[in-house]
Amino acid sequence: MNCARCATDNDSARKFCRSCGAPLGSLCDRCGQVNSQIDLYCGTCGFSLLATVTTTVEKSGGGVRGGNALPRQYTDREIEEMLALRNSLKEESERAKQLDQNEIDSLFA
Repeated sequence: MNCARCATDNDSARKFCRSCGAPLGSLCDRCGQVNSQIDLYCGTCGFSLLATVTTTVEKSGGGVRGGNALPRQYTDREIEEMLALRNSLKEESERAKQLDQNEIDSLFA
């Protein structure tokens, strides 16, 4: 079974891609259970998978794909970089609040 997100070939027994971690089946919007591509209802909570708007994984040989992609999973490094940028912007914002008109004029002189 090929992963719909990264096209990696996976064993049919797997529920999640070995390369990117994406679900290899229909993800239930109600409980998050990964169901088989051919299931019409969630095996855990009974919710209709036809109403599911999250990604339905493409089975090799031409399955169906759902509407929206799964949320992006960030690496630890990416999270650290985003937090550092956020903190830097917050510090700059606080500094800007403390500027008086003379300091602002000197920046553009």
